[in-house]
Amino acid sequence: MKTMCAAAGSYVADCLAERLATLSQDAARLDGHSEMKQILRETAEELRLLVRKNSDPEAPRARINSADGQRSARPLVAVPASRRPSVHRQAIAILEEAETQLLRSSTQSAARASQYQQVAEALGSNKVLLRS
Repeated sequence: MKTMCAAAGSYVADCLAERLATLSQDAARLDGHSEMKQILRETAEELRLLVRKNSDPEAPRARINSADGQRSARPLVAVPASRRPSVHRQAIAILEEAETQLLRSSTQSAARASQYQQVAEALGSNKVLLRS
């Protein structure tokens, strides 16, 4: 997520939503982990709805490509500069809630704990994109 969304500018919040949706689809192939899949899906949807509610009607939708070959699965929606601080604060809160849910879910199974903690840490590391 960080690699692709770092240079997304006004599209960063939707870039994170799109990457989380893609991650949840990739996780769908894993057996078990239903809680993690649900948390990722819900987080992606919350971010997507937040961005849609605050979208910039003047900005075109855009696909983002990263230097390492990743490409957004769908066109992304921009947030206008005037709304970006508020949207980014709300997006950080959404990511923090997802981290908390993942960490709580990880305590239910020692076998899953490491994976859930890694995913939670990855989500947390992306908050820096929203703070800059």
